[in-house]
Amino acid sequence: MAYCTRQCAAEGYTLKGCVWLADLKLDWEGRLYDAGGRYAITHCCCDYPVLSKEATQAARDRWENIRESFREDWSKTRCYAGGPPWNTVGPDLPYSDY
Repeated sequence: MAYCTRQCAAEGYTLKGCVWLADLKLDWEGRLYDAGGRYAITHCCCDYPVLSKEATQAARDRWENIRESFREDWSKTRCYAGGPPWNTVGPDLPYSDY
């Protein structure tokens, strides 16, 4: 809840609720030491203003205009395409910055 409170406040909104989606366990064994931890994936429900009917329709129209090309481009790089990086073994250290 504290994380979501900070997230909403950073955007200038109040927190209405928080949904816990997943808990990733990140452990690994290294040559010198073992390390790890847990990472929570949440969805913060901030008190966003209600969009007008016109703004909602404009957003839907924009999505309708790009939907097919977005899906086509995305399908070229998903794991079903059989290409990198999905068909190679990743690093031993999970989700680290390089």
